[in-house]
This record gives sequence, C-alpha cells and structure tokens, in this order.
Amino acid sequence: MKKLLMVLLTLVSVTAMSAQTENGDYVLDKAHANIGFEVSHLGFSFVVGRFNNFDGTVKFEAGGNSEVNFTIEAKSIDTNNKARDKHLRNEDFFDVETFPTVEFKSTKVTYNESGDPLTIVGDLLLHGVKKEVTFEVVAIGAGEARGKVKAGYRATTSIVRNDFGMNGFDTIGSKVDITVNLEIQKEK
Repeated sequence: MKKLLMVLLTLVSVTAMSAQTENGDYVLDKAHANIGFEVSHLGFSFVVGRFNNFDGTVKFEAGGNSEVNFTIEAKSIDTNNKARDKHLRNEDFFDVETFPTVEFKSTKVTYNESGDPLTIVGDLLLHGVKKEVTFEVVAIGAGEARGKVKAGYRATTSIVRNDFGMNGFDTIGSKVDITVNLEIQKEK
C-alpha cells in the first residue's frame, strides 16, 4: 500500500510539474499576484515593501515571442509604515508627482528545455530613467482552475536604485531585490 501511494504521489508530482502554459493572451489575476521589494536598512535588517496598484498583460508563446508588460502606480508603495511611505513618495526617492508610474516592457524571453520561461529581459522605466533588467523566472504551475486557464510564475531581479537617480539617504542600501509573483488568466 505504501509503495502504491508513493508511485501515485510521484505521478501526480511529475504531471503537475510538466504542465505547460497554453499559448495565448493573458491578464493578471490581481487577487493572486504581487510586486514586492526588499532593501537593506543600515546593514542590520531589511525593509520589505510592495506596490498595491499595478496592471499587466502577458502574451505567451511557448519557446517563441512572448511579451510581458507592467505598469505600477508609484504612489501605491506600501512598507507598512505611513511616515516611511510618505518619504519614499517624495523627491528623495520615487517623486510620484513627477513620475507617477513605473513601467516594464519585455524585449526578450528565453526558455528552458520544457518551453517554460527562464528569463525575461526588458526595459524598466523608473524615476524617469530607462534601464535594461533581467528577471530570472520560475514556473510555478499551469492548468485549468474553476473553468479558467491559468498559470503561475515567480520572477526575481535586483537593481541599483542609484542607477535610476534615487540617491536619497545612505541609511538604506543601493541594491534593491524585486520579486514579482504572477498568477495569470487566459483571455477568452
């Protein structure tokens, strides 16, 4: 019985891992997606934050010409500290009055041997500065749920905030780690 259970669990795991995203146009399932960041504070700890308002689209072609586009409302920054968030919105950092959005547009997607995205290269427009960044991608899963075709990914990258003209305060690190957790849903 134990052997049979182990075989079944292995088959289920392999099947789930091999599920591939269907080609097509997708929108974000915003209730199950998030864009977050982490930056060092004085070298003692990390400040963790997120953006509460964002939108994006994904055009997926397995092993082909996929596209990923995002727009983030800069003033939606949330570090769970109102005073810090207010400071991050001012001219020292995001300057949300002058630069209300952060945008990402992919220019190239690479794939692993299974046809899943491995990296997403694109232009990040932040604080009025456009720089190329590369996200490392991990496919979480793909398939049908509640009658809808869905897929999930985690994409990570690191940027240097000073490269984007965010030079305020030496109390926080210049390297910012960004994590995007995506659940996308195929448009009908």
